[in-house]
Amino acid sequence: MKVFQRIFASAKVHGALWHAGPRILRLGSGIIASAVVARYLGPENFGILSFATMMATLAAGLVQLGSLEVVSKNAAVHPEKMRSLLRSAMKLRLGGALLAGIAISVLPVWFGHGALYLILAILPLTFVPDYVEAAFYGRSDFRTLAPVRAFSSLLGMGLRLYLATHDKPIEAFAMVTVIEGGTTALLFLWFRKKIPGGNLPQAPFPSSLLFRQSMPLVASSMVVAAMLKLDQLLLQALRPGADVGYYYVVVRLFEMAGVLIPSLVAVLLPDLARLRAVSEEAYERKMVFIYRRTYQLGLLAAVFGAVAAPWIIPLLFGANYAPAVPIFVAYAFMFPSLVVGSVRAMEFVISNKNMNHLLVSMLLLPLQLGFCAVGIHWFGPTGLAAAMAVVGFISTTVFSLILHPLRESGALQRKALGGLLRWGAA
Repeated sequence: MKVFQRIFASAKVHGALWHAGPRILRLGSGIIASAVVARYLGPENFGILSFATMMATLAAGLVQLGSLEVVSKNAAVHPEKMRSLLRSAMKLRLGGALLAGIAISVLPVWFGHGALYLILAILPLTFVPDYVEAAFYGRSDFRTLAPVRAFSSLLGMGLRLYLATHDKPIEAFAMVTVIEGGTTALLFLWFRKKIPGGNLPQAPFPSSLLFRQSMPLVASSMVVAAMLKLDQLLLQALRPGADVGYYYVVVRLFEMAGVLIPSLVAVLLPDLARLRAVSEEAYERKMVFIYRRTYQLGLLAAVFGAVAAPWIIPLLFGANYAPAVPIFVAYAFMFPSLVVGSVRAMEFVISNKNMNHLLVSMLLLPLQLGFCAVGIHWFGPTGLAAAMAVVGFISTTVFSLILHPLRESGALQRKALGGLLRWGAA
């Protein structure tokens, strides 16, 4: 009993629980809402809605002109620059949101469904105040804003369930996405004045500096995001219709599970950034342990998902989505790469090697195009899911081990893989 008391008394564990709690709630509410909406809309319309939301979210990557990772890092190590940092982040993120909104509004030229995309063009604006949350996380305060995410998730679930039971059109579900994000944004702005460190004597943090630090992340994250969505773009282009809906119920489940990954990253980043500044040797030991545990848990989750797929899909989405079962089995093995890639991205931020994202993406692009196109041609959405699992492993592990610019990450990952069967503490 005393052991558990000591564990839960830890500040890091408290932070992880406060950060992960709302995301666990979001995961649960998202699964419930997606299951109901998918049953209501059917595979084809669910695919249309999911594809439109994906395209809007992809364009919203331009909001990262005021990168959340950069805000968190600078809030952790330069609290005396907090107010200026927040002003710079707000201006850059607002500019990126306006550009993203314009981009989304022209998508109906290619995909139709004009009303759907015009509603989603508002979505990037709701991401602007996320810099407030990033500043709280940079000061290791994960508790204050936890209720905001929890409330928004429950609101979004409630509205989607209402629409699905009252025979509402597909555009109404897009509006709920905007309302959920807008509620979060307004509440974040309300809490802005309570950011820890905001009352310290302030030094300037010019927008130009934040822009320079953010640009490598913006460029790489946009390319990486596009590549992560390339499978969906290819499937929409090569096999539109119900196959897209079957694929999306699987992708959406894994995307919702992925909301927990930022919890790990956000909790670890401030302490790891400070640890690296004090002792690189201690930092490397900690990173090897984190990589090892990430590989282990990712593989266990993949095996569990593959075994449970024949029960998970019919239970959540009904017998109409039975063709999604083999897709789920194949895509489950993408999960280790998703979590390892998230940890490596954190490492790039800490070590100021953000251009490595772009390098990996550019080298991976032709491989991904080939693997995904062949997978779709031979085996449809199931082949595509398997191709994505292979591509994910190449991107997050193989490239780290063979590319010279990634040698620091490769050394850490090699040590972690060498002790993959070890489950002890760091």
